[in-house]
Amino acid sequence: MKLSQEYLINIIQFYGFIECGQILSFLNHVCVEHLDDADLSWIYRKINQCLRNHSNGSDYFSDLEKVRKVIEVDFLERPWFHKIK
Repeated sequence: MKLSQEYLINIIQFYGFIECGQILSFLNHVCVEHLDDADLSWIYRKINQCLRNHSNGSDYFSDLEKVRKVIEVDFLERPWFHKIK
């Protein structure tokens, strides 16, 4: 699954955490429609940070966890990815 700017905005806009606000600003003001590896790497780290700081394991966070997993699966074969986790 290719993650688009629009798809990510539609999911992340429902979360009021600082990290999600940073991701939205990044998506709206820095990224273009087609996200590159650097964009997804930064977004992945911010989602990870948000989940570490705020998730209590409830279903509320399932969409963020899904996005994180999609990025992981997409990057799994890339050697540099394991260095950012």
